Amino acid sequence: MLEENTIVEIQCPYCGLADCSHLLAMIDVSFNDWWEAGYAGEDERYYEFHRVIEDAFRQLLRKGVRECPMTHPKLAELWKYALLDYSPGPKVPLKGEDEEISLYPSLLNTLIIELFENAGAAAQDGIDDHGAPGFSSAMTILHAENPQAVFDAALLQLRQLLTLVPT
Repeated sequence: MLEENTIVEIQCPYCGLADCSHLLAMIDVSFNDWWEAGYAGEDERYYEFHRVIEDAFRQLLRKGVRECPMTHPKLAELWKYALLDYSPGPKVPLKGEDEEISLYPSLLNTLIIELFENAGAAAQDGIDDHGAPGFSSAMTILHAENPQAVFDAALLQLRQLLTLVPT
C-alpha cells in the first residue's frame, strides 16, 4: 500500500513496519469495500458494525418510526436512506425478522473510520495500485497499538450512539 502523496509504502506509525500486528483495518474508499486484512478483517469482524446498525434500524422501522431519531449526522443520513429503501409506506412497519436493511456503503465506511479514530486508531490515506491500469483504489489504512481494544471501543461507541435513540 502506497502513501497517497509521497507514493512510498505505508509504514505502521507504532513499529515502522509495512505489515504488522498493529493493522486494524484496510478500507477501500473508492469501491467501498473492506479488505480481509488486519484485526477487523479477520473472520469478517467488520460486519459487526453493519449488524448493530441494521438491527437498530429494523426495530425502529418495525415500530413504524419515520422521523429521524438519530443525532449523529452520519447515522441520520444512513437512516434517511434506510427509510427510503425499506419502508413501504408512512405507517407500515417491517414485519419480517430477517428483512435486510441496506446501508449506504460510503456513509457506513466513513462512520466506521470516524469511530475507529475516536477510539484511538491512526488513519493513513493510501493507494492500492496492484490492479490493472485504471483499477487503483483510494484506501484508508488504520493502525492501533491494540487493535482489538480499539475495535471493541469503536463498536461500543456505536452501540451507545444507537441506545440514545428513543424507542
